[in-house]
Amino acid sequence: MQITTRMTSMLRTAAREGYRQSLFAASRLMGQVAQKPSFLIIGAQKAATTTLSATLASHPAICMSLFKEVHYFDLHHKRGKYWYERHFPRKKKGCRLHFEASPYYLMHPLVPARVFDYDPRMKLVVILRNPVDRAYSHYQMERKRNHESIGTFQAAVRHEGERVTDELDQLAQGKIPKSQAVQRHSYLHRGYYEDQLRRWLELFARDQLHVIDYDHLTR
Repeated sequence: MQITTRMTSMLRTAAREGYRQSLFAASRLMGQVAQKPSFLIIGAQKAATTTLSATLASHPAICMSLFKEVHYFDLHHKRGKYWYERHFPRKKKGCRLHFEASPYYLMHPLVPARVFDYDPRMKLVVILRNPVDRAYSHYQMERKRNHESIGTFQAAVRHEGERVTDELDQLAQGKIPKSQAVQRHSYLHRGYYEDQLRRWLELFARDQLHVIDYDHLTR
């Protein structure tokens, strides 16, 4: 089962990369010029970022990136700005604003500084959901994707510290480039909104960060 899951993950990654390159090529052929994003939806995960993205992208003056989740500032930062901005072609006439939505941005300890270095005037959108509901939804998603082997939510929460804390510290210090444990099993950690928002507001002005309540949005 572990081999099958790993191979499936590798095939999905290869397929996504091939699809990405084909979209880049199509954009060049169509003469679409790469853009910088105007704003980012930075999280939280399992807090209706997909719904918000689809709603915004339906506006005639707003364009979403080629993929909703580009993950440049967390997982693909070494690929560089040119790679990133190719995800924002001017896809429709009258498009004035471009955006992407990568929910891992909110909690990743290095992302705020990377975004600030890229554009200190960047506008940011965050959706905050009840952290218990968010955590359980996160756990269900990882089980469905075969990324979680612990059979109950309660047990996964009990083991979260030993699975996540050390790698989160290493990630923050730049000792490791990525952590599947942090990305997949941070059920409680992703709900520590105060700590996460503080990191962003140490760099960005308060009026650059728009906070949305999940319950209000879904209503």
